[in-house]
Amino acid sequence: MNAVKLFDLNMGQLPTQMPMLCMPGLFLMPTAKLSLKLIDAKQITMIFKALTKGRMVGVIQSADRTRAPYTKGCAGRISGFIENEDDSLTLYLTGVSRFDVLERNTQEDVDWLTVSYDLFQDDFKNDVTLDMTELLFALDVYASVQKLDIKSTLFAQMNAQKIIAALVSILPFSSLEKQALLEKTKWGECRDALLTLLKMETIQDKEKGQC
Repeated sequence: MNAVKLFDLNMGQLPTQMPMLCMPGLFLMPTAKLSLKLIDAKQITMIFKALTKGRMVGVIQSADRTRAPYTKGCAGRISGFIENEDDSLTLYLTGVSRFDVLERNTQEDVDWLTVSYDLFQDDFKNDVTLDMTELLFALDVYASVQKLDIKSTLFAQMNAQKIIAALVSILPFSSLEKQALLEKTKWGECRDALLTLLKMETIQDKEKGQC
């Protein structure tokens, strides 16, 4: 049986309303870490409000063309922050669970989300067992072709969820590709889609190299 960790939360403990943090390319997966520097006063005010309401913010990418927020994102727990001398804020977030946006409204100049976690119940399971052998092999081939300094051995001690979340976060996929992976409701589906993407991009890069 897995031991309960201090900062683990179940679905019932997560807020269904939280302030929204939305930017192009801003991306967070469950268990992943994100650090960013905020300079906008509205966003900094929002973070301080979030600190009084469960320390959660709804992290959502905005679409590249329309700048409209996607309808699915990830709840991020504020795990730390630094107030900088230039009046900016360095923020540290830890991904907790993905969500589906039910409603968005503005209160006191802050965008708030009403969300549901029902589609992403896999995010609350610590015992999901997946065979990662083929994915990690594909990662090594992809990294070699792309000339990335990433090796599958770096992930040897991680569980399946953390491996998938880390790869989706750090690999140089497009914002649209990352969003498609985030929206897979089961970790097994996300692994399969990630594997397909690695293989496709490896083949495309090899073909470019032969031209």
